[in-house]
Amino acid sequence: MANSSFTHSGQTEKNSVESQSGSHGHDSELGRAIVARFGALGPFISKLFELGIEARGVERIPEDMRDETHVWNNIFMWWSVNMVLTTISIGILAQQLFTLTLAHAAATILCFGAIGTALTSFIATLGPKTGLRTMIITRFSSGYIGGIVYSILNILTQLGFSVICVIVGGQTLASINPGTLPLVAGIVIIGVLSVIPCFIGYDMIHVCERYAWLPLTIVMLMLWGLGARAGFNISSETGHEDSGRSLSSDILSFGGIVFAGFTGWAPVAADYNCRIPAETSSRKIFVMTFIGLYLPICFVELLGAALTSITDPAYADALASGSTGGLVAQVLSPWKGGGKFILVLLALSVLMNNIINTYSAGLSIQALGRPFAIVPRFFWTLVAFVAYTVAGVTGREHFSAILSNFLSILGYWTAWFIVIVMEEHFIFRRKGGRLGGYNLDDYDTPSRLPIGVAGLLAAGFGAAGAVVGMSEVWYTGPIGKMAGSEFGADLGFELAFGFSAITYPPLRWLEIYYTDPDLVARHIFRGSPYHYVPTEGVAITFIVLFGLSTIIHICQGVYYRMWWLLPTVCLCGLLEVLGWSARLWSSFNPPFSPPFEMQITCTILGPTPFLAANFVAFGIIIQRLGTQYSRLSPKWYTILFCTCDVISLVVQAVGGGKAAVASGNGLDPTPGGHIMLGGIAFQLLTISIYAFLAIEFYLRYTQNWPILRDGSQDANFVREPISEKLTLMSVALLFSTTFLFISRAVYRTVELSNGWNGRIISTQVLFNVLDGAMIVLTMYSMNFAHPGLLLGRGSSLEKEIAKAKEKSNERMEKGKA
Repeated sequence: MANSSFTHSGQTEKNSVESQSGSHGHDSELGRAIVARFGALGPFISKLFELGIEARGVERIPEDMRDETHVWNNIFMWWSVNMVLTTISIGILAQQLFTLTLAHAAATILCFGAIGTALTSFIATLGPKTGLRTMIITRFSSGYIGGIVYSILNILTQLGFSVICVIVGGQTLASINPGTLPLVAGIVIIGVLSVIPCFIGYDMIHVCERYAWLPLTIVMLMLWGLGARAGFNISSETGHEDSGRSLSSDILSFGGIVFAGFTGWAPVAADYNCRIPAETSSRKIFVMTFIGLYLPICFVELLGAALTSITDPAYADALASGSTGGLVAQVLSPWKGGGKFILVLLALSVLMNNIINTYSAGLSIQALGRPFAIVPRFFWTLVAFVAYTVAGVTGREHFSAILSNFLSILGYWTAWFIVIVMEEHFIFRRKGGRLGGYNLDDYDTPSRLPIGVAGLLAAGFGAAGAVVGMSEVWYTGPIGKMAGSEFGADLGFELAFGFSAITYPPLRWLEIYYTDPDLVARHIFRGSPYHYVPTEGVAITFIVLFGLSTIIHICQGVYYRMWWLLPTVCLCGLLEVLGWSARLWSSFNPPFSPPFEMQITCTILGPTPFLAANFVAFGIIIQRLGTQYSRLSPKWYTILFCTCDVISLVVQAVGGGKAAVASGNGLDPTPGGHIMLGGIAFQLLTISIYAFLAIEFYLRYTQNWPILRDGSQDANFVREPISEKLTLMSVALLFSTTFLFISRAVYRTVELSNGWNGRIISTQVLFNVLDGAMIVLTMYSMNFAHPGLLLGRGSSLEKEIAKAKEKSNERMEKGKA
């Protein structure tokens, strides 16, 4: 792991690490800058900083502010973080969900754990070399927008880990003297104790984690001894364990959970050693991190798997009734009062884990962008605390499902995140590589960072790999289904890693080639408002593709009597045909402004009506599967989101017209561009809220967690099974929403924020791929998975919806009974 990539200049990023020394001043100066922003609250914030609260957030740590104080915590901190009760829970899943024998569980933990630890340890080596937090490092491979996407994923990840921690800790506290401490109170206690060191900051966290590993290791040894005394039975699951392909499926699926347990630390691995001197050996950091992660996690996960092999019925009953906390309490029961004291220590051990989750969640919120970064880190830490405590209280009765589903999904995104950062480092940033190094001054300057198209597309391919390879309770991909037996095998993280690894290098090479400022300048056509001459053949191709799809959509809409598709999907197609026809016109006369004005207005507005079709189709799916799982009624989905769609359409139309006219008259189009950007940003917010509510709906449906609106505490609803047609329709909506998100959220937002004369808007290939191709895929996804075919036609659809409402009412009545 050579350091050269941090000390040699690149072709577009030319300064070295040494130029950074002293560039940001000291923490005291940073603190004064923060205080100055908050007016009346300034004196209070200043007092907090004087008391030792960390002022620095995601800002880079200059070399003259680093020391070797916490070098050995690359072992001790990670040891403390993972020598905890929540790690036992992962080992327990081997028997609880997959019926694996102890031998097979141990082999899976050791093998998949080694892979996950090596990948996470590599990410840790970047902290000292850059002086940056992990989510900021992603900007050098996936751009500013890509860094925001990863920050969102990491916020969800850390909050998910925190929910697990507070539930396990609360369960354990509640099991010490059953009936005396409510589970809710236990969850709140763990949450409050976790936030205190995080509020103070980096140094306090390292002090807490430096010494906790020793007593926690002793406690785990005690559990091993008491478990052995109760009687580990290596062959206890032999009669229940699957065989053949089913056994392979179980091992692969459990391996994915184990892998996620290790790589879950990758998105925060550089957060805790970025104050170590840059000249520290990368090999030393790698080895220390590997030891600090691999040994304790394997040791404790194996303990969890071993405890489930105890055949005494009292232990099985304790696991069934009290989950991890109940099982551990049973193991410690022979020591009576002493065992309860140990149980208190174990309950509090989750603090070591949750401190890291909470602190890094606050940093990831700051990494969302400058508006978030100017708010002090400790405020976002408190926000994270409130969020995961409330979620822990809400989901306390569904711990096992939360743990298994969360860890499996977590492994997917961390797999493509790691491989993209690795390939950027070893292929493009190495000495002699295409870029040759990092210019760390650029970490917060979007125009000097990569555009991020390659990173986001590679992540999209990784997500596609996860989708086709995953095997969850609620969905099994086609490859996952073929690889396993009845329930499939989870190959999600392997395919996510592989798809991203294959696609990122060529995509990144093209991105560098087409967005290099010198290259773009040589190809700019000064007489054209596009800054280039639109390619005639490309324009004709898109006209044919959009025209064909639109004609098919019109015929399908009439045939299936789905008239709402005409002003939505068909209107989108017509606008795209007009827009690309205008680009064809411009290919013959580039300086002529009317076709430029026409194309920019039509291609900006085109995808907006299609979103409305997605909202309507999803509302129908909700009616079929059960409105009790939805936060909003199907009617409100249509009213609320279509209204937002119309608002964004009007704003974009006004801005597009203003910008086009200004550009055609030789005036500054920036004001109009800002209006368009506002409309697209509003649409991005609409898509994000819609996606969040859709994810919640499908999660509640698959887990049968209805929303109880009548104040009742429990309900046993009979869930209708999802048909193959509804599954296909749901997947089609997922793909179309993803393509629209790439076009609207990623490309158009970055394009307009980069300016009308920027390198993005001046690069034709980016427009062709990230706008034209994405909308083509969106249109054809609805052609092949048409609502009329999958949801029903005309009057029959209305009858089906009426039946679905009747069944939903019957299930509601059964739940209340």
